[in-house]
Amino acid sequence: MSITTLCGTSSLLLVDARKMNTKASKTLSPVSSAPTNNPTPFPMPVPVPVSGKILIVENIGASLPDGGSIVLSLGENALTGKQSLVGGQIITRAVVFPSDGITIDIDAVDGKGTLNGEIDDTKQVGFTTNVCTVTQGRFNLTRGEAFIETAQCSATTCLGAGESCFFSQYGGVINVDAIQNTLGTEPEGIITGGTGLFRGVVGTFKVTKLVESSRPTTAEEIATTVLQVSFVLNEYDDPTVPFLFL
Repeated sequence: MSITTLCGTSSLLLVDARKMNTKASKTLSPVSSAPTNNPTPFPMPVPVPVSGKILIVENIGASLPDGGSIVLSLGENALTGKQSLVGGQIITRAVVFPSDGITIDIDAVDGKGTLNGEIDDTKQVGFTTNVCTVTQGRFNLTRGEAFIETAQCSATTCLGAGESCFFSQYGGVINVDAIQNTLGTEPEGIITGGTGLFRGVVGTFKVTKLVESSRPTTAEEIATTVLQVSFVLNEYDDPTVPFLFL
């Protein structure tokens, strides 16, 4: 289902300003004010957790290449030779926006969100690819049913030109209706490393549905889903990571 501003040209995420006085990284060179006859440096400070949010935008529609952001690839039952949902994959290729890059109106009663105006594609800051392998589900094309109950998923989310990416994993119950393109749960998972500026990152994340659209009913219609990903990075190697998200 699945963030150049990265270099500081604009804001991506929000970090508690109170942390700024204590930001540090384990890769910083130790600095000591001890006398020259006592060269023992001060202990290295531990990285302060960095929190932030990004928005993931998925589009599906018959007029889009490959039908849009989400592709369902069925598996095959080795005993019967028939197509099977279990063992198949949902592959999502989506784009990433900063947390303030899209205007969304939230209904005060049901909490559902709707887009306020069109999405400005020039505010896109990255992309994400998510692959979920189905471990349990119900599949019957005669009844028009393809419901994914559980899956194991991994994602790669890249910012800027794609040189800095972080990896994440989650699994368990997701309750995805692959026919209607609706997500029944809001997954939580772990961040397990990265490349470039995100080398060595470790943390957690949670997905929240902001705008959810069912599968289009006409060839011209495009359905847009917006997910918010909130995350906390507890470890990171690059000392500039906290400053990227101001």
